[in-house]
Amino acid sequence: MKKVLLDMSLGKRVKVTLFDDTVCEGELHKIGDEFFMNDPDLYISPRYFCINSSSRSVYFKYSHVKELEVMD
Repeated sequence: MKKVLLDMSLGKRVKVTLFDDTVCEGELHKIGDEFFMNDPDLYISPRYFCINSSSRSVYFKYSHVKELEVMD
């Protein structure tokens, strides 16, 4: 997966399939953006992405993504 494709999908609702075939749906964010500025526990390495959904949050590197589908 190209990092550019993930960067273009930031802030959108997406469905991501990770390398271990885990499927995650939710809003895509990059760690280090203003969404996380007020929570120092979540302000970790900017190389990670996050999918926020109503039930959980999933953190991953772009290299772990097998497939990306934009839901919007």
